[in-house]
Parts: sequence; C-alpha cells; structure tokens
Amino acid sequence: MPKAEFVYRESFSTLHGLQVKPNDHVRWHIHSRLHSKLGCVSPVEFRNAGLSL
Repeated sequence: MPKAEFVYRESFSTLHGLQVKPNDHVRWHIHSRLHSKLGCVSPVEFRNAGLSL
C-alpha cells in the first residue's frame, strides 16, 4: 500500500496520474536512490554486483 506522503499536496487531473506517481517513486527508490547501508549504490546495482551485507 503506497504511503500518503507520495501524493500529499499534489493534484491529479486523471486517475492514471494518481496511479503512476507512487509507482514512479518506488521505481526511483529501487533503481536510482543511493543507500548508504549498501555502500552508496542502488539496491539493483548492489544485487547485480553480487554483494551481500
């Protein structure tokens, strides 16, 4: 279930826009966001490099 913070204070002209916003955030969080706990790489890069915690 997406958190309300993802769409709070935003207005959407279509239902599709409301559905896309949380998915875009999740995609960014997994593929682009650098995680300090993972050595400042994204989770995808961490997994692809075969690293483990």
